[in-house]
Amino acid sequence: MPIVRYNGHNEKEALAEVLRLFYGSFESGSGQELIAGDDGVMINSRLLPANDMFEILTECEQQQTISHQITPEKFRREIKRQLYCQLELLTDTHFPWGSLNGVRPTQIVIESYMRNKKDEKATIVELVDYWRLSTEKAKLGLEAALAEKLIMDGLSSDDLFVYAGVPFCPGRCSYCSFIARDAHRMEKWLDPYADTMVEEAKLVFAGLSRPVKALYLGGGTPTSLPDSAFARLLEGLVRYVPLAEDGEWTVEAGRPDTITKTKLELIRQAGADRICINPQTMNDATLERIGRRHTTAQTITAFEKARELGFRHINMDLIAGLPGEDPAELLRSLDKLIALGPESITVHTLALKRSSDLQQLDTSSLKAASRPQAELSAAVEEAGRRLRSGGWNPYYLYRQKDVAGGLENTGFAKAEKACIYNVAMMSDRFDVIGLGSGAVSKKVEGTRVRRTSNSKDLLDYQQRLPELTERKLKLFQV
Repeated sequence: MPIVRYNGHNEKEALAEVLRLFYGSFESGSGQELIAGDDGVMINSRLLPANDMFEILTECEQQQTISHQITPEKFRREIKRQLYCQLELLTDTHFPWGSLNGVRPTQIVIESYMRNKKDEKATIVELVDYWRLSTEKAKLGLEAALAEKLIMDGLSSDDLFVYAGVPFCPGRCSYCSFIARDAHRMEKWLDPYADTMVEEAKLVFAGLSRPVKALYLGGGTPTSLPDSAFARLLEGLVRYVPLAEDGEWTVEAGRPDTITKTKLELIRQAGADRICINPQTMNDATLERIGRRHTTAQTITAFEKARELGFRHINMDLIAGLPGEDPAELLRSLDKLIALGPESITVHTLALKRSSDLQQLDTSSLKAASRPQAELSAAVEEAGRRLRSGGWNPYYLYRQKDVAGGLENTGFAKAEKACIYNVAMMSDRFDVIGLGSGAVSKKVEGTRVRRTSNSKDLLDYQQRLPELTERKLKLFQV
């Protein structure tokens, strides 16, 4: 394990991200130095001015020096890439996404595609040889990036998107790190929270007249609210959020144990054209292990109820790499979803969140889980093949830190059934209004994104609503 020294730049965190990927942790040495071990291997990362460019060099003992000239706005990315390449050679460890360890690898993929004059073969070669992706991930990345581009090309830069968040769930899953609270233990908060969200929507859109391209009610689990509160929230969002005539309206029904006929009828009455039913696995033993209070049978019943009530755009989620689950179980779960026939299926990979119960229980084995895993990777690849053969194709993709096997999250959809909100939200190219506790609003100004957040504390969110709303409107210069 090496010692990394850097000079000419101060990109400690960029180097640290790559060291964590390979070694899990590091220590700061004296001066500009990061220490990942004591084997004496020295790596030097240097930045040199070169007219209006920068020259980045990364030297490693007994390995060839990597050198490349880059424009100033991209030097951080190049510093990370070079260190990744040196450590890949040093450790003989190859991560599926190579040096693209950020959230949105498709942004770099599409840059490569345009730079290579829309030559797909040349793009794949660059992604494999320069960015060090596996061939499979290079192809997936390009497929998803082109689908995302097609969707975004059909949007206007003035389009506005709204996220409304309900931070309550019927219980906390072992892998979850969101701020969701146990709805059963916080029953007194549910009704006032719904009313506060409605008031926030009213105040915001009294001062902001732009039509909304997509509205997404997520969580948490919005359907964990009591029927009356859920009804008021839906009615309020419909009344105050100016959804465009062709606007997309999604409700994350989420946990099957919260999905009742009444809840589904309320969603239909509100005019939502897309719902999510998220089992995460169709294995009852795994469901119990991760703390979800529903069964596979309840998932199937919820889906059938939704179909009976006329829902024609249903999304379902699975998670690869759940604790104690064989990778082959992912494919068995997927086959059950394929048999149901939802319009879109999202295949996530387990993210090893530091604040989750799972991470706190077994830190050492979970660090190992973020290393490349051949069997898990093969199962995720096979899942993609089965989905494509059934008519579901990748339309958006993103990654998270400390994800099992170094893999990704991919949304697959039937033709004309892609979720516009998902693509726009992940792109950081469109304005977003966030409603609810902890929700983030962002204003896009070219390559710059300005953000403001609501308080995560429920009482503080309610008491400071006028102030938080005013701050939001100021962000949008109303």
